[in-house]
Amino acid sequence: MTQHAPIKIRYVPREALATPDVQPEKLLTIINYGERVSSQSRCPLVTVPLSQLGATRYLELWSCATSVERGQFENIDYATDGEILFGVCQRPELATTSLEQITYDIYADVIRLSNAKGYPHFLRIWHVFGDINGIQQGEPRYHRFCAGRYRALAQFKPDFERALPAASVIGSRDSGVTLYFLSARESGTPVENPRQLSAYRYPAQYSAQSPSFSRAMAKTWGAEVELYVSGTASIVGHSTVHSGDVRGQLQEIFRNLQALLKEASNTAGVAFGGIAEASALKVYVRCPADFPLIEHALTRTLGQDLAVLYLQGDLCRSDLLVEIEGMFAH
Repeated sequence: MTQHAPIKIRYVPREALATPDVQPEKLLTIINYGERVSSQSRCPLVTVPLSQLGATRYLELWSCATSVERGQFENIDYATDGEILFGVCQRPELATTSLEQITYDIYADVIRLSNAKGYPHFLRIWHVFGDINGIQQGEPRYHRFCAGRYRALAQFKPDFERALPAASVIGSRDSGVTLYFLSARESGTPVENPRQLSAYRYPAQYSAQSPSFSRAMAKTWGAEVELYVSGTASIVGHSTVHSGDVRGQLQEIFRNLQALLKEASNTAGVAFGGIAEASALKVYVRCPADFPLIEHALTRTLGQDLAVLYLQGDLCRSDLLVEIEGMFAH
């Protein structure tokens, strides 16, 4: 087993992609947000249809200590360094197929890939699709997504509720479904937030089939522990708090993250410290007009040295204005 976390995530300005310290053979992936850009790198460049906020446009680089193997399986691009598997699947959403069925099909293929390559344990999954707060065939689209995910997990991973991965689900202004993930040869340890009801135990008002994710996932890599934190919003118990108040929601998110980090420290037996010690943070903002306030609040609270990427995206509940996810290492 590796003695350190196998990947390092950093945000670099787009123009820095060609600098000598970027070694293409050691890149697991490059994630671009917003308009498409060109790249001479052999590493797959994944474009996620979420607009960046702020003056500088960044690329998200996932680099490894060793060279990576790349391939394709059922239209899923993947890369692995022997310790961890990254995969991405992007598919159009057709009028003849429900979001539930598309989600089921993607999950079925992703599970087959991770099993075939020997990385059956999901650590972190990201989902992006259009019109997340809309209605499809009389049911909220987010509920249809949850049903498709649940159905696939229940069919192909019967014990899935014992080790649910960390996850984020974000709405874009474009059509189509994007899913990308990290999985490993051995399982991590799910972490729940004592201030929040576990999402998979939510009452049916949030989805007849429960949202299938953990609040965070802790993974030990030899002497190092990495924590993958799910999208965290202004939710206490199972209810949204501070509806319409972006400042209040931010403060509640800080409290939730701090409680989650404390719980993760107890679970993993290491001290993750505070939010400002994150390896990287990603902030999803529903209304671009709220961005200056949010950026100022985060900078004032966390300092200017922390790597933060701001993205415009819709959240799974229409009354949520901001959501924060992150990665921590110890």
